[in-house]
Amino acid sequence: MEAIVLGGAANTGPIREVDDTPYEAGIKINNRPMVEFVLDVLEEMEEIQRIAVVVPEGIIDGDKWSKVKIVPPGVSMIDSLIQAVDYLHSDGHLLVLASDIPLITKEALRDFLANCAQKTADIYYSFVPKSVIEEKYPETKRTYV
Repeated sequence: MEAIVLGGAANTGPIREVDDTPYEAGIKINNRPMVEFVLDVLEEMEEIQRIAVVVPEGIIDGDKWSKVKIVPPGVSMIDSLIQAVDYLHSDGHLLVLASDIPLITKEALRDFLANCAQKTADIYYSFVPKSVIEEKYPETKRTYV
């Protein structure tokens, strides 16, 4: 399986007041770009052979990971996704993640993939219930469906 990490969104939200990096993927957590936490998890997973990370130049050093290839972002999220898919030329499953999930774990991804394997669909999308987020991080401000 191969993974795509989308990280080309502009940093225009409230976090810009404390971290003026131009892109969300580059927002620093413990002095590291947020996207690096996602890449670390994917790099450790035996299930993932290659990772296309869509980020503007200068956000990360792709040489830190053996599976990572940096793909420049397109003009939209869909364009960025298409560029990453074209780069990977994959005939198998693709795992697509956002760059702004620094708390993701191998266990959570493996659980998600195991649940997907029990169903037949073209696209699977993960949701975290609002109650779970609020219980663990009561001060957080998120968008909920």
